[in-house]
Amino acid sequence: PSCVSSSITDASSCAYRPLIMSRPSSIALLLAASSASTYAASCYPNATFGCLNGFPYNYDTEFPCGSMDEAGNQPIYSWATTGCCGQGLSFDSSESYCCFDGVHTYAEGECISYDAKKFNTDCYCDGTKATTYGAHLAMPTGGELVVADDVPDTIDTSVANDDPCDTADSTYGCLNGWQYNFTAQYPCSKYILRYDTMGCCSDTPYNLEEDSCCKEGDNYEVHVSNAHACDCSKYGCQ
Repeated sequence: PSCVSSSITDASSCAYRPLIMSRPSSIALLLAASSASTYAASCYPNATFGCLNGFPYNYDTEFPCGSMDEAGNQPIYSWATTGCCGQGLSFDSSESYCCFDGVHTYAEGECISYDAKKFNTDCYCDGTKATTYGAHLAMPTGGELVVADDVPDTIDTSVANDDPCDTADSTYGCLNGWQYNFTAQYPCSKYILRYDTMGCCSDTPYNLEEDSCCKEGDNYEVHVSNAHACDCSKYGCQ
């Protein structure tokens, strides 16, 4: 069963399930699956630069977030302008932020600590009340998602791979020498995450059912083993 945020008293009792949404447009490194020649680029990471599907990016200023879009474009974003939330959802960090059930705008309200006994449910942000729980977190997909049992939840690509990849093909991507399946996994900064279990809290993995991603001041915090640690509330309403 789905859970509507306006009536949730304890989201930890609500199992997170990915929903089906249309893919967003994105800035792109052109990696169209229909053209093998686009995979000719290759690179290996070093202390300064990472590599996504054969293309280098600067660790200090850029990061990967999410899957390819419908056109086969694999995004690399700027830390200065973009954030990453849920199942690899990018957002304009000057207008929006990640809080509990997904991306919210600053115009809606603020991300605050959640207590089921004290939180005034009339104060939920309008976007939260209008959306089924989990919809803001949902990855862009064109159909049902089935992920094999042997796909790991998290791969930390800062750990050296003994047999590193240096580019992508039509089935597998390559992040910092580690191969990942386009349909089962996605990049989150230096991590490769499993779609159906893991979310991306800016640059940190978290379990979608068990943990929370909360904006606290200028930073993001993952609250482990607290599935509803924060929520979006209208300003001055509590």
